[in-house]
Amino acid sequence: MNAKPRIVILGGNFAGLHAAFELHHTLKDKAEVMVIAPEDNFVFLPSLIWVVTGRCSPRRISFDLRTALEPRGITFVHQHAERIDAEKNQVVTNMNTFPYDYLVVATGADPDWDSVPGMGPHHKHTHYVCSVPWASNAQRGWRELLKDPGPVVVGAAQATGCYGLGYEMVLNLVYSLHKDANAKVPVTFVTSEPFLGHLGMGGVGNVKEVLEGLFKELGIEWITNMATKEITNDTIYLEDGQTIPFKYSLYLARFKGRKVILDSPGVGDERGFIPVNARYQHTTYKNIYGAGVAVAVKQPEVTDVPVGVPKTGYMSDVMGKVAAQNIEADILGKPPRELPFADIKLLCIMDGGDRAISIISDRVFPPRKQAIVRSGHMWHWAKLMFERYYMWKVKTGRIYLP
Repeated sequence: MNAKPRIVILGGNFAGLHAAFELHHTLKDKAEVMVIAPEDNFVFLPSLIWVVTGRCSPRRISFDLRTALEPRGITFVHQHAERIDAEKNQVVTNMNTFPYDYLVVATGADPDWDSVPGMGPHHKHTHYVCSVPWASNAQRGWRELLKDPGPVVVGAAQATGCYGLGYEMVLNLVYSLHKDANAKVPVTFVTSEPFLGHLGMGGVGNVKEVLEGLFKELGIEWITNMATKEITNDTIYLEDGQTIPFKYSLYLARFKGRKVILDSPGVGDERGFIPVNARYQHTTYKNIYGAGVAVAVKQPEVTDVPVGVPKTGYMSDVMGKVAAQNIEADILGKPPRELPFADIKLLCIMDGGDRAISIISDRVFPPRKQAIVRSGHMWHWAKLMFERYYMWKVKTGRIYLP
């Protein structure tokens, strides 16, 4: 190892930025910290739900990564990572090769559109949310729907890990229908969860009852414990033979690892996710760490229809910091920190247009000692305020704040 180790971080969103700022804050000039990312902007992904309905512009929820990283001594490289050579300790991009002493993989993941025939924006059958281009495309489709309203379907396909996002989207779309078009059309929510509010976590507190009450109040039909078989330009085909016609549909797919991981032998598992221990350290390559959606997490519960594990922004932040703290421990000769994924706290606000549901628990998975679920208008405003606070905190590198 060089006298001044180089730490390379792949990814510039939640997990990647928290790892970078934590490392720089603690190590200062004892290490070189470099972030490599294919995008040059940070995007506050939870607010993309409002981009779809036109209540938020992408500019409000993004900032230039250079302005956040480089003034704080963190090198930013705007390039596409194509391959990791774990034996040679190198990251190969579309332009250069970067050696590293430590590597943090915080690349996120991609939707696996092939898991359901006809699903995804590339087929022009269903919309998606988790990037500015996809959310902007979904907004264009939504504007057309508001001009001539028709049936709406929001779906969470088998093994997805984004159930909370699905609830936020169906509730915000219904809010927009009532507010922007004064229209009442059939709205259906299809999910692979065993029940509403399972969330890939076995349910939390009384969130099932809260969601069922809200869906009944708003006239949203729901179908649970269901796999989606195929999607055409106007019909959802379910595994049990049901068909649901739609004029606008937004569907969430299961994830697969990014191509850079799939093209790097030995780095990821068969689906392209990073196998890690409780230190977020690679189980084979001890100088590689993983954080965020890129990490492999096993679903502890067997359900009739497969469900995925959620990896929220808060969870990604925590994983990024723990991975960074263990790199610091190795460099400084301090004890490592272990935090199994199941023991991460759950902090979530699911927005519903003019109200929201707050979910807090002491662990991601049961058994839990504490689970608090609250619903009301104040939580909608709390989510808006948190967006502004979080953007300021991350843009200025203050990740040590709550």
